[in-house]
Amino acid sequence: LVGSRHPSVYGLEQAKRFPEAFEIRDGLVELYAPGGIERSSEYVELKRALPMLEARAGCLEELGRWDEAERDLKRSIHCDEGKARTAHAARGLSWARVAYARFLIRRERWKEGLAEIEACIAAEPGIAGLYHDRADCRERLGDAAGAAEDRKRAKGE
Repeated sequence: LVGSRHPSVYGLEQAKRFPEAFEIRDGLVELYAPGGIERSSEYVELKRALPMLEARAGCLEELGRWDEAERDLKRSIHCDEGKARTAHAARGLSWARVAYARFLIRRERWKEGLAEIEACIAAEPGIAGLYHDRADCRERLGDAAGAAEDRKRAKGE
């Protein structure tokens, strides 16, 4: 998909050339999960397709195609917590769920984002970045004390 005459997909994203990057990401999802991610039953296919699906969601988000981005992120959660189970998901934390929570926060869907971040913290309480995310949500929802507490936790205080 990416030949010698084409910049890398990462280069396209860095250059904010998201329509072209999306076409490559879309092709990679199809390559790794022929016939669609929902129909893929092979563990190896899903493990390879998962990061491509999340990256495609990022391109869709940059293109303002919010519903499609959300759909891809939800699909990646389903795969990560289902058939493909990454090492973190096996312990309880799905990085796909973290990506979805952060998507909700970027979309300013604070209550939904907070609920997802809290589920991530419950699964893996030692990740400082999750407390930063929760602090942002709490602050936007008017919980200044909770936000301050989370910022301290994020710093290890």
